[in-house]
Amino acid sequence: MTKKPKILFIMAAFQVGGAEKQWAQYLSLPPDKDRYELEIITLMPSRSESVRQSFLDLGITLTHIDNPSMSKGKFLWELYRAIRRSNPSIIHTVLDGSTGSWGRLMGWLARVPYIMHSDRGIPAHSSSIHATLRPYLSKITTRFTPNAYALGDWIVSNGVPKEKIHVIPNVTDVNVRFHPENHHSIRKQWGIQDNELVVGFLAAFREEKRIDILLDALTKVPKEDRPDWVVLGGDGDKMPMVKEAIAADPWLSKHCKLLGLVEDTPSFYASIDYLVLTSEHEGTPNVVLEAQSMEKPIVSTLVSDMAMMLENCGITAEINDPASVGEAMAQMNRLSKQERQALGQYGRERVVKRHELHNAAEMFWQAHLDFLES
Repeated sequence: MTKKPKILFIMAAFQVGGAEKQWAQYLSLPPDKDRYELEIITLMPSRSESVRQSFLDLGITLTHIDNPSMSKGKFLWELYRAIRRSNPSIIHTVLDGSTGSWGRLMGWLARVPYIMHSDRGIPAHSSSIHATLRPYLSKITTRFTPNAYALGDWIVSNGVPKEKIHVIPNVTDVNVRFHPENHHSIRKQWGIQDNELVVGFLAAFREEKRIDILLDALTKVPKEDRPDWVVLGGDGDKMPMVKEAIAADPWLSKHCKLLGLVEDTPSFYASIDYLVLTSEHEGTPNVVLEAQSMEKPIVSTLVSDMAMMLENCGITAEINDPASVGEAMAQMNRLSKQERQALGQYGRERVVKRHELHNAAEMFWQAHLDFLES
């Protein structure tokens, strides 16, 4: 009996994050799951049993190599052995750092025929060893699958031939989970009236999300152009800083609501007038696609493909510039409710056209089948 070809994915950990969410959606729609096998190797302890279970439910083989508990030499040896045992036709590493560096290097040493890699954002703070390895890893990588054209351009600018780039957009469930007709506002639970202007921020409270820029920007907007409320969904290591900044400013203290982790994200979007993103680097932010699916306009810094994604459906601002972000928010706040709704409706049309789950999943699988069928 002929052995089925296998695709082996190397991921950091099972956690509630953008990359894991995307992979679960891609892998849920294989064109012919009986033609090949799938396996995932993770390098860090699982942080979400529900995410881990979602991959098990898809019938995917899961292997764990606990990088933190091993010496570097032992870890690399165990990773090499696991790849050799798996014997895949394709190894596909997800994200920069240990997964992208050691996964590709061990895959090459194990003589995997095709090596693929997905960066989901421009690497900002690579260690010296990862930065040193990157040019060599680029040469042995058969195909790069970034989630944004700007990221693809960055990879090419680092010496990678353009023909190796295969952009695969992030996906979102536009038909059910993030359809505006399926959800209702929960403003009353927040103590907010229907006629008040509400700005939403939803992200992990990490350095690169630059929530400090948002809070600074709000204080620079003339008071007559400020929103009635700013609802902040998320948590993370910057939460103490956020609480301190809000407490230190009388207006922020009165008009900001910290929601913590938000499980029901569709209802969050249904309850705001627009979403603001102040990141200093991104790939394709899931929150932008989700909010646009829910017909919400966006104010965002000019990260990644935002200039293209928000054309005629949002307002952009300069990165790390509170005054620019403040002016963009003031412009959005001065629009009428009907004008904001029109921006949101056009944004949804764009997302449905390019980021609908089945269309993007087809692109994802074809990027692999190109090699399996060759």
